[in-house]
Amino acid sequence: MSGQTTIGGSNFTVKTTSTSDASQRDSGDAATYQAVVKRNSVPSLQVDMHMSSRGAVQIHMLLGDGFRGARELSLASEDRKMLHGTVDGRAIAPFPVDAKPESVKLADGTALPVLTIDDDVKHAIPALMQTVKGQCSAAAPPVPTRLALLPSPDDGDPPGHFSDTVASAGCIAC
Repeated sequence: MSGQTTIGGSNFTVKTTSTSDASQRDSGDAATYQAVVKRNSVPSLQVDMHMSSRGAVQIHMLLGDGFRGARELSLASEDRKMLHGTVDGRAIAPFPVDAKPESVKLADGTALPVLTIDDDVKHAIPALMQTVKGQCSAAAPPVPTRLALLPSPDDGDPPGHFSDTVASAGCIAC
C-alpha cells in the first residue's frame, strides 16, 4: 500500500509492504513488514520488522530527513518479554517489553540519545498512516494512526505505552 500527503510545503510519501507465510511455521520469517516514508523523495523513515512463527521479533529503523539524535535503531526479542538491541551501533541494556521509555538505558548505563522530530514529519506520519489505513480491507489488521515510538502531534501522551506490543497486529504493523 502507499499514500501521500503535503505538509508544510513538503510532499510526503509512504510505501508499505507486508507478507505472511504460513508455510514458514517451523523456520524463517512467518511475517514481515516494511514502511518507507520519504519527504520530497529523500528518505525520512524506514521500518523493517520480521516475526518468526515462534514469536521472535526483530525491528530495524533507519531515521533520516527530519530526525535528529539517532540514525539507526535495532530491537529484538526472542520471548516477547525482553528486548535488546542497538542505537547507532551502541548496545542497549536489555529491558522488559512493557518498560517505561525513560527507563531504557544504553548498556554502559548512560541515557539513550534524545530523539527529536521536525514538526512536518511529526504531522505527516499520522496523515500517511491514515491514507494507508483507508486502503486496508475490513479483514486486515488495523494500521496504527501513529508510530508508537513517536510523540503524538499534540505532544500529549509520551511515546510508548503498556500494551502487548509484540503480539498486537497494529503494533506489529507499526
